[in-house]
Amino acid sequence: MTADDNLPYTILSYANGPGFSKTYSTKKGRRDLTDADLDDPKYRYMATVPLDSETHGGDDVGVFASGPYAHYFSGNYEQTNIPALMAYAADIGPFAKSALAAKDVKATKNFSGANKIIEPSKE
Repeated sequence: MTADDNLPYTILSYANGPGFSKTYSTKKGRRDLTDADLDDPKYRYMATVPLDSETHGGDDVGVFASGPYAHYFSGNYEQTNIPALMAYAADIGPFAKSALAAKDVKATKNFSGANKIIEPSKE
C-alpha cells in the first residue's frame, strides 16, 4: 500500500507521539518504510501519513461474539489476539486447536478470565 507520495506506510498510525520525529525529514521528506523492520520490538510507528482521508486509527474497537467459544471474546485484548482466537474457535489456520495441540501449545487465563493463546509450552 502506498500513500499519495508513492511511499509505503503501515495501516495503523498515530496522529501524534514519539513516532513523529522518525516520520519526516525536512531534507528527505517522509521516511521510506520499504526496508523497515516492523517486527523489531523497538520500532516506533509513524505519526501522520499524507492521504486524502484517514484509513485506520488506533481507536478501541468493539468485538461481539455469539455461539461456541464466544466466551473467549470478553474483556480487553491486544489486537493481535483477536484473529488468533477467531482461528482457534473456528479450528482453522495456524492457530487451529488441532495445529496447536500438535505443537504442545497451552492456553492460560488472562485478567478478564477468557482464554488467551500463548507460546508453545517449554515443559
